Amino acid sequence: MLNEFRAVGNLGKAPTLETKLINGENRQVTNLYVFFDRRIRQEDDTYIDKGGFWMNVSFWDKRAEAAFRLLKKGTRVYIMGLLIKNQWLDSNQEEQSDLQVNGEYFFIDPGCI
Repeated sequence: MLNEFRAVGNLGKAPTLETKLINGENRQVTNLYVFFDRRIRQEDDTYIDKGGFWMNVSFWDKRAEAAFRLLKKGTRVYIMGLLIKNQWLDSNQEEQSDLQVNGEYFFIDPGCI
């Protein structure tokens, strides 16, 4: 499953940067754990939370370096990327799956730094 993903949320943890060997080449990946909320603006200019969800987001190569350098726990970000479904067999040979975002772009909300 492959879909376009766009959402706004806050980093729940500090980003982590790793180097992975892929097809004989070292590539950098930054992993984020983001809470994507549904804040609804009210008539009195306050917001109420209408639910949300946690999602793992990965950025690769030059964007990985930038994300690791610029983003901190709590930063509010706009993320664009591809939603990917991962599937695997666990230790009991039962099929497991999850969704994650392979990030293409991120923008920091400067009003929330």
